[in-house]
Order: sequence, then C-alpha cells, then structure tokens
Amino acid sequence: MAVSVFDLFKIGIGPSSSHTVGPMRAARLFAQRLVNDGLIYRVAAPAAWSARIQDARWPEIAAMPWIRTPTLSTHTRLVTQLFESHGVEPPEPAVLADDETVIANLIVEGLGVALVRDEVARTRAAEGELVTWPGVAIETTLWFVCLAERTTEPALAALLDMVREAWHLQGAPTATAT
Repeated sequence: MAVSVFDLFKIGIGPSSSHTVGPMRAARLFAQRLVNDGLIYRVAAPAAWSARIQDARWPEIAAMPWIRTPTLSTHTRLVTQLFESHGVEPPEPAVLADDETVIANLIVEGLGVALVRDEVARTRAAEGELVTWPGVAIETTLWFVCLAERTTEPALAALLDMVREAWHLQGAPTATAT
C-alpha cells in the first residue's frame, strides 16, 4: 500500500495539523494493514543459499547458523515453538540481533538464516537479496504493551484509541497491570 505525503498531511485539528493529523493517519494505516494482512513470518536465508535450503528438512535447517533475537523476544518463542512442533531441537543462535532491519541485512550478508516478516521477505526476495524456505509460514499475534501509568498521555492515549479501533477492540480496557 503506497501512502503519499498528501495522504498524511491534511488540514485538521490543532494549530499544527500536519504534526498531529499526519502521524495519526500513518499509525491508523499501519495498524489497519496489520489487521488486513496478518502478521506472518518466513524462514529466510541469503540468496546464495537458495539450493541449500530449497529441499532442506527440519534438522538441516536447524543445523544452519541462525540469527536470533534475545531470549525475551517473541521471535525466540516463535523459533522454539516452530522447531519443537516438528520434533527438532531449536537452533542455537550464531548471531544475536534485536532489530528487524539489522536481521534482514545480516541474512543478506550471508551470516545465517532467521525469521523475517513476510512483507520484508517478499520485498528482499524480489530484489534478489534473500530466499525463503518453501512452505513455512508462521502466523503470530501482534501485541501492544505500555506502562499503565502512561496511558493518559495524549499521544499514547491517541495511539491506543487507534489500536483499539483498528483491532476492533471497542470496550477493551485502556490499561492493564503495570
């Protein structure tokens, strides 16, 4: 979905409309796209490894160097569940990174395989930078977490309202335990 500057910056509320309406519209478009498309991850590898992963089985994929996220990350949970559900010990990380762009770049540079959002994997594969392991798509849940005491801050309150609207959570609590 392409979004132009004219979609984001419109005359609207407040003395500085372009600074309030634009980010709100961008956040709403992003959240809505996640609702429509879902959040799917793919196992991605460097483009040069195409032949190596195309017919690989679970133990072979697990034996490859993995770019993983820190222990508390959702990615780590997804990798663990993915391999355990196929009776294979989850791979140990060869590299740790906690930023999606960094992870994708490390794959492209040939350091290993990792879970990558479907949208990123498709884009980078179309550019010839990486390949995905066929037939594996991991759907996950998106979470939005913040400190309960900050939910009354205007910017965060507006964002929470947009998340509730996009995810159809009207009536959902505005705050949970701190």
